[in-house]
Amino acid sequence: MPRPLTLTLAGGVLLSATVFLAAALRTPVDDVADPDAQPTPAASVEPPPAAAAPATASAAPPSPVEAAPTPSAPSVYEQRSRFLLDLRTGHLTDATAGLENLVAGDAPSLEDPDVRGGILDLALRLAVVGGRDADHVFDLVANRTGTRGPDLLFAMVTTKGGSRAAKRAEDMLRDEPLRDRGTPALRIAYDLRATRCGDKPSLFDRAAAEGDGRTLGQLTMLNQDCRRGWRRTTDCCFPRDPALVAAIEALRTRVR
Repeated sequence: MPRPLTLTLAGGVLLSATVFLAAALRTPVDDVADPDAQPTPAASVEPPPAAAAPATASAAPPSPVEAAPTPSAPSVYEQRSRFLLDLRTGHLTDATAGLENLVAGDAPSLEDPDVRGGILDLALRLAVVGGRDADHVFDLVANRTGTRGPDLLFAMVTTKGGSRAAKRAEDMLRDEPLRDRGTPALRIAYDLRATRCGDKPSLFDRAAAEGDGRTLGQLTMLNQDCRRGWRRTTDCCFPRDPALVAAIEALRTRVR
């Protein structure tokens, strides 16, 4: 073969090899699969974290404003003291309301000497002016104090004699059903006082059995002489009457 042709063929082969080599070098290494390589597991794609839900927990309701503590009811001692204070200071309407509270919630206080004296004083002062408060007090005493009511009315008669309160109490005690609510001691004391002089001896035995200090005082007066010197002290006398003397001795022993 002629030398120029040989050189031309050799040059063409060399050019082709150069082009092939250049193309191979430009191929990415990653495109050449390694037959022995283990497949790379696909990276797990985790979903983006869910957005935090807005807090829905109900907040505790605001605590209600605490009410001011209810004042405690006044004690028995406070009620009694208030009643007597209102009476001393001339607040008779307030004293009437105080008496109603005592009658409703502290009936035993009506046995207290200061309270009893206060009730008599209140009735005495209200009876002078009359009106609603006076009516209310006498109604409380007569109808809402149990057996103590007739006792209080009798005390008005015997200790406030001549007053309007005594006259009103005496009129009320003429009502037999009202007297029947009183104690036996009250009833005999009233009957001995109200009975005509000539009929009083018929009550001496009953007085000895049922009476108290109020009856004893009346019997003692009946045992006196009607005349002391020139002065006549009473129109009803049974001095040294055996039944009367026996009743007086029995009562003195019992009430001592």
